[in-house]
Amino acid sequence: QVFFRVASMHLPAGDVSLLRRSTDHRKAYVSALAEHCITEDGFDSDAAREALQVDFPDVPASSLSSTLATVEDDLSLADAVGRLLDRQPVDHEQAPSGELRVFTVSLVGREVAVELPNWGTVMELKAKLGEQYGIEGWPRLSDAATGAPIWAHVDIAKAPQHLMCHPDEQVSIAMFGAAVRASRWWAHHQVPAALLADPEFVCLMSPLNPNIIEAAAPALRDDAEVMRMVVASRPVALASASSRLTEDLGFVRSLVNADGRCFPFAGKVLRGDRALALTAVGSHPPALAGAAPSLQDDQEVVLAAVRGSGLALRHASQRLRGIRPVVLAAVKQDGKSLQFASAALRDDDRVVRAAVSASRGLEALEFASLRLQESPEVVVF
Repeated sequence: QVFFRVASMHLPAGDVSLLRRSTDHRKAYVSALAEHCITEDGFDSDAAREALQVDFPDVPASSLSSTLATVEDDLSLADAVGRLLDRQPVDHEQAPSGELRVFTVSLVGREVAVELPNWGTVMELKAKLGEQYGIEGWPRLSDAATGAPIWAHVDIAKAPQHLMCHPDEQVSIAMFGAAVRASRWWAHHQVPAALLADPEFVCLMSPLNPNIIEAAAPALRDDAEVMRMVVASRPVALASASSRLTEDLGFVRSLVNADGRCFPFAGKVLRGDRALALTAVGSHPPALAGAAPSLQDDQEVVLAAVRGSGLALRHASQRLRGIRPVVLAAVKQDGKSLQFASAALRDDDRVVRAAVSASRGLEALEFASLRLQESPEVVVF
């Protein structure tokens, strides 16, 4: 257990770097923090800010408040903690003593060696890189092993020996990809705009950070081939496509044919397309949830969904939840779907018997009417 909670969260000294290196520890920390500050009433930003101020004392209260402003649930809280970790200076082990130290730095497409006195700050190393290799401005540096940023004021004797250089507009896809794979912890707002407009980069990074498509250049979100590749690994990404693509029947049909999970994220007009809906629920019954209300009241569409997953009955219209053939098809597939049937059918002997027969033990019986729950015939059946 990396931390414990009394009145607030607390990290023992040195464990901020452990959170950066270990995904498991970071998940455990976020989980306990969420338990501390996310209640039935919602997210308690004051409690979270008080807890995080202990673990991140160098971060101003105003920065903590702005970081927590968008937090609503566990996922957004994890993202906020990640942003705080990215801002923390990296405290590395003391380098071996000596007059000179050699750093290996990965530049775009090559590795270079930089020799500097073993004193001063990382600022001298940045200046040396700029001077020797013609990098304009102050290049960003990160630990090649973890992807963690190295700040300019860090003692050069404590900097890691193997670094990656990120010139602001010269970051290569391969370099950034290597850093991301090493750290598994990044945010799309840290990516240079030039890369967010690069189709190769967006497609490569999408599996590592599914939200990148939301920050991608509009031209890429309107590119059918880019969106096809991104949606293949994350169907919900279709929601970030341009309105032209989400209402393009040919494009959306090709996605739904491959994965019915894409259907709920199609455009409003296409979610009312009967043929498209039948294809979607045939491979992914819960896709009925994204169908237009008229299709949720279409008996053929709903039957196709509940025959694949009885629990899809929850997305059917109130009218169809009271139609015996529809409910029978649902409870025969999954007895627990009885809970979504109308009150009249939950008091129907035939429907309840079918549900009990299809369920394990008597777990479906709890959704039947009180009269049938007490009926020996149903229980024995």
